[in-house]
Amino acid sequence: MCTAVCFSSGGFYFGRTLDHTCSYGEQITVVPRRFPLAFRHLAPMTQHLAFVGMAHVAQGVPLFYDGINEKGLAAAGLLFSGFTRYHPPRADRKNLASFELLSFLLAHCASVKEAESFLENACITEEGFSDRLPPSPLHWLIADRTGSMVVESAADGLRLFHNPVGVLTNAPPFDRQLRHLSSKLPLSPDPPKGLSAPDRSGMGAIELPGGFTSSSRFVRAVFASRHTLPGPDEKTSVRRFFRILDTVTIPPGCHRTPEGELQFTRYASCCSAASGTYYCTGEDRAVSAVSLHRHDLNGDQLFCYPFSDPSFA
Repeated sequence: MCTAVCFSSGGFYFGRTLDHTCSYGEQITVVPRRFPLAFRHLAPMTQHLAFVGMAHVAQGVPLFYDGINEKGLAAAGLLFSGFTRYHPPRADRKNLASFELLSFLLAHCASVKEAESFLENACITEEGFSDRLPPSPLHWLIADRTGSMVVESAADGLRLFHNPVGVLTNAPPFDRQLRHLSSKLPLSPDPPKGLSAPDRSGMGAIELPGGFTSSSRFVRAVFASRHTLPGPDEKTSVRRFFRILDTVTIPPGCHRTPEGELQFTRYASCCSAASGTYYCTGEDRAVSAVSLHRHDLNGDQLFCYPFSDPSFA
């Protein structure tokens, strides 16, 4: 269970909550332009765009959950259990394993338009990174300051959706989420007319759903991102972005899986396209920040930081 959101506030901001039962030792990771990227079916990259985000580094390979590149393209992968279908490699397609998709797009594409052009002829393949790390059922939100799109791998191949609301949660498929959202409209921050003043407070959003289902979080995130006021500067905008994510954050103990495991928000992130900075907060609520431009972007080595340590902000 996760939620990803786009926010325009004098600039472009993108981020997500990651809701899971455990941590994999993820770190905020900077990938400079000459760090070698290898792929199972495509040619390796030795020169590419630099990017920063949250990743689990396995055998020296960064497996990204979300991030943003130096051109302002951002992306995140969210669980999509029960609906994802990956495929064997196809000779007539550009084949990428699911764990490679974020790294490839952030390294290769400067915009949503470029990402869409690549994905129109792509296939997401079924292999995992290793026996210990099998493929996760995912769908993806890809965005820049011009708009966003959703990518889902189904039985008939890749499905690409224009995303008019800039939000993604988990199942069901994105087109069904939009239909559910339309059944909840109109929602408004303004009180309805016709009631006495004490009774009208907050009533414009009386149909806003509670709970932690994907559909409920989708509606709440759309409402919050549409109506949250932009900040006068990046510091304020980032704070307000995290307030948006607070509306869908799952506190420890409030959600248990059918297997009896506790699932809660492990981290929340916010990427700024203007400054190339990746902000992140965990259980202690301290905000860590890593900027692309404070690193040697022409290098060939990863820079990795535990996100719970704000000392590098």
